[in-house]
Amino acid sequence: MNKIITQFDNLKICYSVEEFCRAASIGRTFFYRMVATKKIKIIKLAGRTLIPRAEAERFANGEVQ
Repeated sequence: MNKIITQFDNLKICYSVEEFCRAASIGRTFFYRMVATKKIKIIKLAGRTLIPRAEAERFANGEVQ
């Protein structure tokens, strides 16, 4: 399993923007640019932005360009 994913709690199915950016070593601006260009799919829930585990795995596996 990729290093990025192993930094996440294995029980979570979604991650906050802060958790994702910290584990992926990217900034929030770059993250939101990927969201705007539809490279990463997010979930909006009760005013929060969440990244599904599957999207984190896609990013970790280099499937997000």
